[in-house]
Amino acid sequence: MRTRSPRATRTGKRRAPFPASLLERLPWPAWLARDGVLTGANDALAEVLGQPRDELLGRPVTVVTTGSGSSRLLCALERNARNPAVRLPLPDGRSALHLITSVPGDEVLGLLVLDTAGASEPSPSPLLSFEEIVERTSDIVFVLDSNATILWCNQAIESVLGFRREELIGCSGLDLLSMRSLLPTRETWRRLERRELTHARGLMAVRTASGEEVVLDTVVWYVERDGRVAGFHGIARDVTETRLLRRQLQQAYDELATVIDSLGSVLIAVDEFDQVRLWNRAAQAVFGLQQEWVRGRAIPLEAMVDGQAEAFRRALAAAHREGRTTRLDDVRYRRPNGDLGVLGVTVTPCTWPDGSSGALITAADITDRRLLERELARAQKLEGIGQLAAGIAHEINTPTQFVGDNLRFLGRSSGFSKSRWRKARSPRRSTPPSASTSSRSRSGSCWKRP
Repeated sequence: MRTRSPRATRTGKRRAPFPASLLERLPWPAWLARDGVLTGANDALAEVLGQPRDELLGRPVTVVTTGSGSSRLLCALERNARNPAVRLPLPDGRSALHLITSVPGDEVLGLLVLDTAGASEPSPSPLLSFEEIVERTSDIVFVLDSNATILWCNQAIESVLGFRREELIGCSGLDLLSMRSLLPTRETWRRLERRELTHARGLMAVRTASGEEVVLDTVVWYVERDGRVAGFHGIARDVTETRLLRRQLQQAYDELATVIDSLGSVLIAVDEFDQVRLWNRAAQAVFGLQQEWVRGRAIPLEAMVDGQAEAFRRALAAAHREGRTTRLDDVRYRRPNGDLGVLGVTVTPCTWPDGSSGALITAADITDRRLLERELARAQKLEGIGQLAAGIAHEINTPTQFVGDNLRFLGRSSGFSKSRWRKARSPRRSTPPSASTSSRSRSGSCWKRP
């Protein structure tokens, strides 16, 4: 009995590869590629490209074209079922029509139909094509295979990294990374290969041809073919100068914030709608309101001052409408501990960079100064009273001293001592006989004792 051979099933089995002998018998230049790499080429193609056939094998498929044709060829490989024909320039300047189709063995077959002599390129469209846009952009556009080997890149990579494009095609993209970016990039690459991520974006430090290091903001996404990751597409932008400027801007901002927060006085900035744009550390300490609570909201005047919110509003309105600076003295406020204090406030108009009006509020706690001024005024009053008393005492003492001095002068000039003065004013006494006789003889008169 003749047995019937079982029908071979294609499920789970790989199709036989395209026969190399058939490729060689084709009358046109032809090539085979898998995952963007040439796996076969006939002598006609080697003659057109001017390179030995053995040297073509293993090279990126973009070797069959040049310039913007590389990106157009890769795009054609991705959509070969819908658009199997694409006209591309050849390295020698001629053009050829590439007919692309899938063949057994997960390969792609390309046939080149050369233009006849005298044939010209079709007139270009007045607008740039997609390939020209990709080629002229300042961002790096690249295509990698599943092993991260560079299959194609645009002209921008030469100006950014300093390498010639031909030097990079066929090299591993990971070899360009610096050590600090290599390990994180490898981990992200593995996640993309496992399709845990649809795309990945990050900063990568890349070495240039001169040995310097540039930072690229890179976006990479995988390309799926037949249920597996066949390669990767990516776009990279040089952000080295941008990061430097951002770092300098952040440093200047931090320095300015440090200066503002180090001020001992309150500094508050509001916009034209009296919404807080700046609230320094001194304002937090004086009013007990954190910056996160008030920034972007209307200034809480009722919570800041004690019964003088309306005067504050008039000062802000004068700054917005009239551009006038207003000084508010002895503004009472409630301290965080509940005690009353006194502020000296100045409201100054300002203009923000967008042209809108605003106001700067500067304030200082003058409670202690007011207490010192009060004590000084009291001391000055006491000093005035002391000076007045000293003046009165001086005025009383001067005439008294004058009278005493005159009396002493008169006493000295009259020749009387105090004892004689008292004797002259005392009653007359009897004198002894000798004295009276002597007196009578001198006077020549008779004097009888009673």
